[in-house]
Amino acid sequence: MWLENNINNRIKELERIISEKEKALACAPEGALKIHARKGGDRYYMVMEANSDGIYLPKSEIVTARELAQKSYDQKVLASAKAELNALRHAQNFYSKKSPAEDCFGNLSQQRQKLVHPIRLTEEQFIEKWKREHPPRSEGKPRTDLKTKKGDLVRSRAEVLIADHLYMDQLVYQFETPLILGRHVFYPDFCILNLRRRKTFFWEHFGLLDDPDYLEDNMFKLNTYAKNGIIIGKNLIVTYETAMNPFNTAQIDQLIQTFLV
Repeated sequence: MWLENNINNRIKELERIISEKEKALACAPEGALKIHARKGGDRYYMVMEANSDGIYLPKSEIVTARELAQKSYDQKVLASAKAELNALRHAQNFYSKKSPAEDCFGNLSQQRQKLVHPIRLTEEQFIEKWKREHPPRSEGKPRTDLKTKKGDLVRSRAEVLIADHLYMDQLVYQFETPLILGRHVFYPDFCILNLRRRKTFFWEHFGLLDDPDYLEDNMFKLNTYAKNGIIIGKNLIVTYETAMNPFNTAQIDQLIQTFLV
């Protein structure tokens, strides 16, 4: 589905480009541009016939030179766009009539599925495997009455907001799944699956940045994350607040759209 959507979007973009360039070429001047590179400056010639030296265009005719150069560029773009469009329409036709190879497993009976190793797990299978590999925290759970829509008990109202947005967007996530990095075990606030990309993201909310000890502990955490390839903007989302700068909940939807869907 993701590939089909991208093909359809690209077809629409190519159709726009082709329409735009066909209109531009209909208004373009006759002839072609020939350029002679010289140390004292390039010289432009308007060529009306093949193998012709062309008519010299002085500086006062630079607009004509630009129009002829643009015409040549537009012709190349048009030819390339038409070739790509033709290829994509064949692909579009293929996907409208046939299922991709990855769908073959889903078309098997349950009895056969038990005996076969698929080339790609179905979404349901991948989610179950991901949940097994990223279990929620089993010890040291927060003792709190702050409960999310999913049913998790969390440590702050900001975490309730984040969790509820993830839940309402139907994202697969775990609260405080253990993350072992060398000799250290961390419990990121949220471990989230981007199902479309089949990629795991971590989300940390820092709510006590006014506290020097809290800040020092979390700087150590972030540095350890980075050393192990968990990097802000790549696979780590970070939000934060202080007493003077409360959590901006408008960020939540923006971050979800940017990284998680």
